[in-house]
Amino acid sequence: MVQELLYTSAERGLDLGTTGFCTVARTRGLSKRLERLLHDLSVYKWDLRSGHNPVVYMYTRANLDGQSLFILSRVAPAPADYSGRSNYFAHHVVLSPSELPQAGPVWLLRQPGFLEQQWDGQVKELPTGRAVPQGNSQPRPCTTWQRVTGDAGWAGLLLKYVSENATAPVYLIAEDSLPLLDLLEEVIALLPVEKRWQVTFTTRYIQLPGEVTCSVRVVSPGSEKIAEAKASPRKVDLTALRGHKPAEDPYTEAARRGQSIRASDQFILAADDPVPITSASFSQVQVGGPIRHNPGISHASPASVAAPASPPPPAPPPAVASFGTTSRQSARTPWWLVVLTLLHLSLTVALAVGFFYIRLENKRLDEQLQKANATQNPYASAVEDLREELTRLRNRSEENATQLSQARKDLARAIEQAKKLEEGANKRVKELEAKLAELEAWRKEMDGMHMSFAEVIRKSLTDVKEQLTKEAASKVTESLTKQGLLGQALDKRIQEETQKALAEAFDRIKPSQDKKFIKINDARKGDKILIYEAAKRSVNRMLVLAPNADGDTKHVVWKDKQFDNPNLQYQLGKGLRLECGPPNEKEKLELILHIPANYSKEELRQRLAGLIVLVLANRELRLIEIVYPQDQPGNQ
Repeated sequence: MVQELLYTSAERGLDLGTTGFCTVARTRGLSKRLERLLHDLSVYKWDLRSGHNPVVYMYTRANLDGQSLFILSRVAPAPADYSGRSNYFAHHVVLSPSELPQAGPVWLLRQPGFLEQQWDGQVKELPTGRAVPQGNSQPRPCTTWQRVTGDAGWAGLLLKYVSENATAPVYLIAEDSLPLLDLLEEVIALLPVEKRWQVTFTTRYIQLPGEVTCSVRVVSPGSEKIAEAKASPRKVDLTALRGHKPAEDPYTEAARRGQSIRASDQFILAADDPVPITSASFSQVQVGGPIRHNPGISHASPASVAAPASPPPPAPPPAVASFGTTSRQSARTPWWLVVLTLLHLSLTVALAVGFFYIRLENKRLDEQLQKANATQNPYASAVEDLREELTRLRNRSEENATQLSQARKDLARAIEQAKKLEEGANKRVKELEAKLAELEAWRKEMDGMHMSFAEVIRKSLTDVKEQLTKEAASKVTESLTKQGLLGQALDKRIQEETQKALAEAFDRIKPSQDKKFIKINDARKGDKILIYEAAKRSVNRMLVLAPNADGDTKHVVWKDKQFDNPNLQYQLGKGLRLECGPPNEKEKLELILHIPANYSKEELRQRLAGLIVLVLANRELRLIEIVYPQDQPGNQ
């Protein structure tokens, strides 16, 4: 039965209460023990030094509850998760022995659609596992090894290691950017079908659970496991092979020619070679390595070997003489025949004793080796399991520490943003309260006057209408409207008819050459320009409108109490400012424009565009527009 599990970081997992890295999909009936094992296989460690984080392919085996499980995995980086942190996605497919295709694990991993590339975002339980493609892979020359190392025969070294012991670790030192699956597939294809699924592997060896076996472990030169890989006697270092030749042996030749290797005794078979003779009599006396078949030599069976010549039969007894005397001629065997017979018997006995002794000695050595393995292997295996478990726990601890640190940073950032929002809201509330208080005070001041506010404005406009042009009045109205001050000052204090009358009063102003503008014709860097002068304590209020000032404050209002001993400043930007200082020797208040030395002509023109000063002094309204002429080149 095919079983599957999908693992990534999600806001909500498949199990109740799970979040972060957890199971987001699995087949129905998947055991908890197998799920924990697949979680351990899902760990992905980011390479922060090189920034290269490749896709990891794994084929591992495990034995859980008496069942042999064949696990194919893909673990790869994924887009940021729901919290904006780094993420990865793992997909595992678990097969039983009856579901394995003959082509081998690499072939199955590369089948389109067999392993998911990314999570579709759906948390779900799968009713059944996916269908497993079936197929075979033919042996072929190791062309990828030829391209990477310069000699396809180097694949024979890895082939030799996995043929001699398919479960012992073998380290393949290679860059992550190489076609690792192609390298592994070419070697596994040279194995017989029944041995292909015995070779487990991972394309990026960092850590492995103790319950799984993994023989071929790919280690990059910059990995933390490189020291372990280089210390192993079973390693293939692709970074040091180019320009060198491998040792000539049957495995090297098989890799170059694309031959298969027999499972029983690693006998090399070409595609057109006949199967060698394997009779019981030869298997009993063969004590050396495997015999390579040669079609040119005739292998006779023991029964066809001619035996030594046997002694001739004895001569017939002599005839009895007629004289009654018995004459007997004794028959004699040649001495050399007797010697040959004895030598033959001696050699036969010696060979029999020798073969018997050799078999006893081999049996004794095998028993000693088995006892030694039984004594040492459990401890070595236990130490290796503990080391792998320690590494897994250390990596998991580092991952948790990284996530905790990121969570703390996110929380601190959120708290800081909340504080800024609260401070901004409080500041805005205070500004609104101040404006309301200011308007209320102004309303009370206007109520105390003999004339209404609208009448004051009408009288002031009548006094200055000969000084203002129609164009200047339009600019003033537009500037006040943009700043929202016209509505703030009038909407709640006069009726719509009064506003209409005010607008008509502006329209009736006729152009006049007596209009009072402060023209900064001869302004130079570092100049101080006198804008307005009035007697002490005569100014009730002063409003400055500066649409091109820096910041959010485009206007400032100075009240009557501030003019008792004023030291008022309004910054327009980059040192350009309006200043109303203490009274001079003549007890006069002066409004001065300070022009800094670092201002250019264009900057000054932009800052002063639309700058208006509205002064309420002695119950009269004076309106001053500051102009930088466009037609006077050379002003700085």
